[in-house]
Amino acid sequence: MSASSPDTDIADVCLILEGCYPFVFGGVSSWTHTLIASLPETTFHVVSIQPEGADLTSKYGPLPNLIGQTTIILKRDRSLPRAALRGERPLADVLEGAFFEASAKDFAELIDLLPPSAPLRNARDAEIWNLARDMYNRLAPATSFQQFFWVWYTLQNSVMQVLQYAAPRAGVYHAISTGYAGLFGAAATRRTGRPLLLTEHGIYTNERTVELMASVALHDSFESDAYLSDQRPDARDVWIRAFESMGRLCYDSSSRITSLSRSAQAAQHRLGAAPEKTQVIANGIDLERFSGIQLKGPRSGKVVAFIGRVVSIKDVDTFIRAMDIVFQAHPDAEGWIVGPEDEEPEYARKCHETVASLGIGSQLKFLGMRDVAKIIAQVDMIVLTSLSEGQPLTLLEAGAAGLPCVATDVGSCRDIIEGFGDGPSDETPGGYITELMSPQGTAEAIMKLLNDPEEARRRGAALKARVRDQFGLEKMCRAYADLYEAHSGREALPDVSEA
Repeated sequence: MSASSPDTDIADVCLILEGCYPFVFGGVSSWTHTLIASLPETTFHVVSIQPEGADLTSKYGPLPNLIGQTTIILKRDRSLPRAALRGERPLADVLEGAFFEASAKDFAELIDLLPPSAPLRNARDAEIWNLARDMYNRLAPATSFQQFFWVWYTLQNSVMQVLQYAAPRAGVYHAISTGYAGLFGAAATRRTGRPLLLTEHGIYTNERTVELMASVALHDSFESDAYLSDQRPDARDVWIRAFESMGRLCYDSSSRITSLSRSAQAAQHRLGAAPEKTQVIANGIDLERFSGIQLKGPRSGKVVAFIGRVVSIKDVDTFIRAMDIVFQAHPDAEGWIVGPEDEEPEYARKCHETVASLGIGSQLKFLGMRDVAKIIAQVDMIVLTSLSEGQPLTLLEAGAAGLPCVATDVGSCRDIIEGFGDGPSDETPGGYITELMSPQGTAEAIMKLLNDPEEARRRGAALKARVRDQFGLEKMCRAYADLYEAHSGREALPDVSEA
């Protein structure tokens, strides 16, 4: 673990993020930078939790009200502090209660066993091994111990490192996901008594579940045996149960829980968030920057663009295969994939190989990072094929310019494209919603817009009106400013160990 910038000032707000700002461009990182820049009277300290080996080159310029930045590196070669193994109860009991049953009492006990900044390299190998064996017998005795050991070792190390790091002093802690960021926030509010706020752009637990279920490396070695039941837990279940419990611990520790859409709010309720704590704060964009874009005319070619990171959660493969179908009906069409490829280089490589194997490289091009406003001005529509989203800025930016969109039914994509059904700007959809992982359905939606330029123009105009009415940056920032102000004077929270 390392900290960049010492904690010399008490920030109004400590933002806690996992794997993004300021080292990743776009998405939540861009949202974070915009939020800080848009609230110049509020001081911020950013805690960024990063995996070992991550590129720690900042992608953003300095901001005068960002007064501190802490980077926590989750290293792979850490051990348990021996003090944690010397508690009154077996550590396996405490860990099972906290991270697999979401017990607030056990979580509080674990925090007390892990004082901030205590050394981690002081548990014997035998103690680590015995703890792993005990957890295996409790959690996944039917699966491969070799698989379980490395899953557990990674999870245990990450959790211990996050919980042992002292939180910078702040008036309010604001986690921008559950998972490790939410865990850090829950520990911070326990130790300092200051309120914790939570914002989920995507539902973290659901996103990690999608990634884990797609991981061939974590498949149970028994799955291929037709004579054995598929109901037994495997290594993936350990991760999923842990992230679900971490989510509930964060929900329980938070004074206020926000999401970007009504569907995401409903998902939070299903995962354990108390309804009375939740509210929807939609993302906002700089309307002036995009509303004045001069779109190209329908006679100047047919260009379909995917704008986003080339990563598995965005399911770029479905976009590629949809465009292959589109090209068969529209040989004069062109497709662009616009976004960075360095986050999951192996997935990006496979996407390039798919394009090559389909023989569509002359029509479907990878453009890398580009100015989004300039791209919007040159294309006919924006397409998102994501498996999970919060509230994608790409749809808002395209909509603000009057460009129709096609998107999967995830996060707030339906709210953006079809509206909430309660205003005049919701009478006409701003494009089409498609099913997940459906190249055929995506291609059909794209071709509806390509085949009828007048309908595409009408839908683009409707989306522009909706974004203007409901998704302005000023409205979003005012909502967060009010939230910070409402919680800045809160009294210390009760000791969760008494709950």
